[in-house]
Amino acid sequence: MNPEQIRFGCQIGSWDPSQVVRDCVLADKMGFDTIALADHLFHPLDERVFAQPPYEIFTTLGAVGALTKRVKLMAGVTEPVRRHPATIAHAMITLDRLSGGRAILGIGAGEAYNIRPLGLEWNRPGARLDEAVELIMALWTRGVRSRISFKGDFFNLAEAQLGLESIQKPHPPVYVGGSGTRAKRLTARLADGWFPWIETPQSYSRGMNEIKDLVKEYGRDEDELDWALTGVGAVVLEDGDEARKAYRGRQRIGISLRPGLLRDEGYESLAKKAISIRDVEFTEGEIETISALSEEVPPKLVEEVAIVGSPDDAIGKIERFLRAGVEFLLPAPQTAPEKVFSETMRIFGSRIIPYFREQRR
Repeated sequence: MNPEQIRFGCQIGSWDPSQVVRDCVLADKMGFDTIALADHLFHPLDERVFAQPPYEIFTTLGAVGALTKRVKLMAGVTEPVRRHPATIAHAMITLDRLSGGRAILGIGAGEAYNIRPLGLEWNRPGARLDEAVELIMALWTRGVRSRISFKGDFFNLAEAQLGLESIQKPHPPVYVGGSGTRAKRLTARLADGWFPWIETPQSYSRGMNEIKDLVKEYGRDEDELDWALTGVGAVVLEDGDEARKAYRGRQRIGISLRPGLLRDEGYESLAKKAISIRDVEFTEGEIETISALSEEVPPKLVEEVAIVGSPDDAIGKIERFLRAGVEFLLPAPQTAPEKVFSETMRIFGSRIIPYFREQRR
């Protein structure tokens, strides 16, 4: 663990636009370094998966940026299927300039439930993501001063010049979301950081070491990469037993959408029943399957991927992630009921974040 590198982000999980802005402003006040918002388009309104419809991510990040001065603003994550890489590049540079250099791009391959209702072609998602990141970086660097052309398998540009220059140099940081081999290789080749969703300390360490081996193939220094983690559910109350009672266990749903994690942690029979977050469309039948499978997820595994308990419990769990190599942890505090969210945020701001910042000194 390198205390100099420890930073805290906050993955805001509320979906009502006015509520999410308030929650983001609170995260800024509580001392989180970064706010991350997921980019969803379609939500089946079912309490087992989504209770609210989604906001539009870049509009919301712009509103948050206008109400804050310090906290970084992260697309965590968007994807290059609904959004052309050029429009992602444009939106992120606009956000970076409007916020005074606070934009961070998290990007992944996408999820079927956001894409298939649109009837868009979505083949070879990993290769598409690789090409999108290459194109975004080209627009951010060469496309500022001159026109560029790009011919790929998925995207083409002819004599295009973005022209808009970021405040951050050479450009806003790029984090690749995903735990598959292709995402890890892209991280090693081009990205500024790795940003997987829901990992145990053990699985995170294994994935990080895979990327470090790949980094050598591309002649990069592993110290160039930032090691982030999101999807870590959090309920932290002064009374640890009350926190455990209040925790709604949505992490079980998330784990049920991570067959690779289940397999890696030795739960092969559960992995065979699971539907990947990339492939799920949240049909009625799939929701029934996911909900039933979530009831089979062992409590031990939930404990491994969530931060639930007293402040001391939380610090102990966070230290395990840090020992595994995480440098940038983005917990997702449970947003309901409101008093649970408020106390969790207060404890992070008054106890947990200051504790780890003190370790830096």
